[in-house]
Amino acid sequence: SASETQIPVIEATPAAVKIEYYLPYPGILPDNPLYKLKAIRDRVKLWMTFDESQKASLELSLADKRINAALALAEGNKVALAVTTATKAEKYLELSVNRVIKLIKLGRDEKSLLLTLEKAIAKHGQLLESISTKAGEGNMGTLGESKMLNNLLGERVGQLKLEVIK
Repeated sequence: SASETQIPVIEATPAAVKIEYYLPYPGILPDNPLYKLKAIRDRVKLWMTFDESQKASLELSLADKRINAALALAEGNKVALAVTTATKAEKYLELSVNRVIKLIKLGRDEKSLLLTLEKAIAKHGQLLESISTKAGEGNMGTLGESKMLNNLLGERVGQLKLEVIK
């Protein structure tokens, strides 16, 4: 009968979905004494970047490096530091998303950056899940906030994509 030839439905779990988005090498990690210099350099670079589109790209790059650093820290059992680093990553991602939204609302063509952000948000979400599997109960609140922010950013970018890309 027809029911015997039905194909089983396989639920796609977030970990099973391959997101074609590659993160930059994080460089020195926050547990390194020289990291403060890197953080200062990043802030100076942002401060010296005047083009809003370039600033959004730089914020995205900083977010990507930090989420990758957070994963490396979590894998090295430095969970508390991984969680604060992941939180900073999502804050940079939020800055980038807000800047791109502002630029698009001003009539700038930032479709490619919007599409890049969409993939970045998905990748960040995946890494936040990986970090949560290593985090203990004490870190779940902060990590939960970062996940909620990531979901919110995903919704905002998805909504804007619907409005902009026809």
